[in-house]
Amino acid sequence: FKGFSAFKDERTNQRFSELGYTIVKTGKAGLFQKIRSEFDASVKDVIATSGSGFINTSELPAGDAKAEQTRLIQNYASQIFDGIFNWEVDIQPEVFFVKPPMGESEVAMHQDALIVDEHAKVGFHCWIPLQPSTIENGGLQVIPGSHKINNRHRAYSIPWRFAGQEKVLADSLMPVELELGDVLIYDRSLIHYSPANRSDKPRVAMAYSIAERPLQFLHLVPNSEQPNMIDFYEVSSDFLMNEDPFSAPKNAK
Repeated sequence: FKGFSAFKDERTNQRFSELGYTIVKTGKAGLFQKIRSEFDASVKDVIATSGSGFINTSELPAGDAKAEQTRLIQNYASQIFDGIFNWEVDIQPEVFFVKPPMGESEVAMHQDALIVDEHAKVGFHCWIPLQPSTIENGGLQVIPGSHKINNRHRAYSIPWRFAGQEKVLADSLMPVELELGDVLIYDRSLIHYSPANRSDKPRVAMAYSIAERPLQFLHLVPNSEQPNMIDFYEVSSDFLMNEDPFSAPKNAK
């Protein structure tokens, strides 16, 4: 991270380099309230009948609700990220994450899937809560500095390198509490976790994948004939929204 200059604010660059994440105070609480209202109106009924303890809206059945959540994330990207990045970046809309107020909504400790060649670029994940994010409602917890661990074989279909070591790693977790209007941007290799939502209301967040241009998205899967080998595929930027992240892509090299 020597000479890292992704963000316009130098203190933000220093914090991100050291910790693997940063919190940007956008002052756009009103915008996020508007997005939440539109999200609730378009998707809430579908989620209410899902019965799931944690909902990733990319897993919704094809239809008007899924199309609407995709539109919402795409339409507001330029307003959200205006003035944050110094680099020319590609901003890829991802999904909404919903944690209903129930005990089964915990998300296990993990690192996000690799999306770019991390020997040459940094893959950013942007997590935006659409209400204050707290320990009580299942907000994110991170291990500061864990982005410096060399683990570049990360994908949905590949067993996590640190599986079985969660109890030891948990001692290093730090809650990241966010106000409405805050944007959490972290290195996709940062180890993170979120507890169950113990409040009485759903916790909703929206997500984006971001990387410096020119950008070629990558997707990793175990080789079908040699499971101890990993295949790297070049995929389109909307792959995670339109295809099965646990499988080889349909049209890629």
